[in-house]
Amino acid sequence: MTFKRVSSLLIIALAVLTLSLDASARKFGGGKSFGKSFRTAPQKTLSQRQNTQPGQSVASNPRRTGMMGGLMGGLLAGGLFAWLLGSGAFQGLQMMDVLILAVIAFIGFRILRGIMQAKAMNTAQSSANATQYRQNGQSFEGTTGGTAEPANRNDEDFVPFDLPQGFDISQFLEGARGHYNILQTAWNQNDLAKIREYMAPELYQVLVDERAKLGTEVLNNQILYVDASLVRAQQSAGAAQVSVHFRGKYSDTQNHEHPIDEIWHLRRELDTVSSDWLIEGIEERGE
Repeated sequence: MTFKRVSSLLIIALAVLTLSLDASARKFGGGKSFGKSFRTAPQKTLSQRQNTQPGQSVASNPRRTGMMGGLMGGLLAGGLFAWLLGSGAFQGLQMMDVLILAVIAFIGFRILRGIMQAKAMNTAQSSANATQYRQNGQSFEGTTGGTAEPANRNDEDFVPFDLPQGFDISQFLEGARGHYNILQTAWNQNDLAKIREYMAPELYQVLVDERAKLGTEVLNNQILYVDASLVRAQQSAGAAQVSVHFRGKYSDTQNHEHPIDEIWHLRRELDTVSSDWLIEGIEERGE
């Protein structure tokens, strides 16, 4: 196999992977899991947010992941193959070359099928309304109420739900949705100082390294809508911990839509006056 042919096959492989990459790697956190992880309750078993504000439609523009996305991808791939054919890269094509091309095509197909399946699972959410967020500072804290945790601690699937005194779930989740948008904007703009305000020190450094992989360019990910539910609450060693499940949808720089499905684990020191909730773990459920 000549060097020219090897180079051509590598170019095809890179083209297939480029056209197949999932843009979720570019949203806040890079679409990965970092930091601490805890057992959380299924969303259906806990109280859901009951004060959803009527909002605008999810998106005024139709999705562009169908015909236009496929057409542009086809044109790019077609142009690449036309160039390769014109360059004579496939002259004297041998069986091994065909096998390599088949493997590349198979990998590309598997990646594309995985992306389409992930999108199909979130089709039911496409009619959800966007939420207008109240930006009320860094603190997620609520002011009233409280919820008792389940009684059976011996159950292996037991998830604590022990809220701090004076915790208002609705207000907390409303703030959480707003802060989700703030952090996505900070991620887009590479605003590490803003991100640092929300992170436990050890998690912050991991996210700095992850954002550095994307360079210093300004990203254009847009949150279309996001909802939040409380799936864990615990108090121990002078600290309160909660886990928030975010679900929704966002669009990437190419206006392709992708699901949001992740859990943030937060911690607040109770023995410090006016301490903030800090994120100590991010679990990407769509990995």
